[in-house]
Amino acid sequence: MSEAQHARWAAIKKEFARQKRVGGKDDDPVARVTGTLSSLGEELERMRTEITRASERLGRRAIGMAKVLAPQLAGLEAALRAWRGRRWR
Repeated sequence: MSEAQHARWAAIKKEFARQKRVGGKDDDPVARVTGTLSSLGEELERMRTEITRASERLGRRAIGMAKVLAPQLAGLEAALRAWRGRRWR
């Protein structure tokens, strides 16, 4: 496969996995919401990783920004985990 075909195939697989996790219109609404929140948690983790990488590249000025954003992202992640925990009780 060419590089473009390889990238397209990776995008197709990622979207397929996302749809399986989130569910379709005929799936249980609670399961769909839970899948969506799970995806949101994964995206928040990805954002945290990217912010950390950027701060390492940019130096002290960016570290200050990461220090401000990291607790907020951690709070969102904790809220999602708490919500998921309540869902299963």
